[in-house]
Amino acid sequence: MKRGWAFIALAVGLGAWTVTAATFLLEIPNHDIAEGIGLLAFVIGLFLVWEGGFTLWRARAIAFLDKPK
Repeated sequence: MKRGWAFIALAVGLGAWTVTAATFLLEIPNHDIAEGIGLLAFVIGLFLVWEGGFTLWRARAIAFLDKPK
């Protein structure tokens, strides 16, 4: 994954976690459906944050190893 896409994945994952927090904090008429949507957003956000963060971490580690000593 390219670094630009990793930043986007990280941002979208954090946005999904914001949706999760909003479904639990805001008063939504059908509470069970809201919690289901929140859980789904949490799982998708977890995947995206992991993929984006791990890609950025790996790219930084590889760049660090490629520097001349």
